[in-house]
Amino acid sequence: EVTKPKVTSDELNKMLFRDKLGAQTTVYRSSAAGRATNVELSAAKLNGVVLNPGETFSFNDVVGKRTSAAGFKPAGAYAGGKEVTQIGGGICQVSSTLYCSALLANLKITARDCHYFAVSYLPYGMDATVSWGGPEFKFKNDRDYPVKIVAKCDMTERSLTVEIWGTDVDGSYVEITYAASTAYDNRYPDVAIGTNATTYRNVYAADGTLLSRTKEDTSYYHYHEENIKWPE
Repeated sequence: EVTKPKVTSDELNKMLFRDKLGAQTTVYRSSAAGRATNVELSAAKLNGVVLNPGETFSFNDVVGKRTSAAGFKPAGAYAGGKEVTQIGGGICQVSSTLYCSALLANLKITARDCHYFAVSYLPYGMDATVSWGGPEFKFKNDRDYPVKIVAKCDMTERSLTVEIWGTDVDGSYVEITYAASTAYDNRYPDVAIGTNATTYRNVYAADGTLLSRTKEDTSYYHYHEENIKWPE
């Protein structure tokens, strides 16, 4: 007695990576040459990575240690609440762009930290900072089919696009919204010192019906010291 499979290999192959589940584009036009190199190099390392159902992506594992030997250049970065120059500066733009794409693909985020200062290339709450040894950015493929990362840089426009391709089984989609508020100093209640942001994941059915709205994460961004107006 022969039992035929519900889905044949040919049918399955046609389903794999057929749908764009999420995509995000950011620009790095104002970046110096070293930072641009770091963005393009780390994007190339992401391109083509496949996650089977249940597997977890680690940005640090995939991109590796940022060293001169690996081709990374010195560039501006945030470290310890200060702006510094370090090898691999700027790759947080890649991890942040990937974070947005993973959110829009409705994948489970398992590790994410915001920057100390707000970034210019994405809205509040949409960034994901990384550093070798931590902080880390990770997400899990909790969908029923494999997903693939497609990362590409437009050298003319100096833009980075990260897409996640997979199999869209029901037409559902995600919109990310956020609420932001000003944070004030405890000693001087009239002095603004930062911004609080809460992001929400809104999942809609193919017909536009809201299926769920959940709090994705909270973020706090410090103001640069020169922008804080302390009392004299």
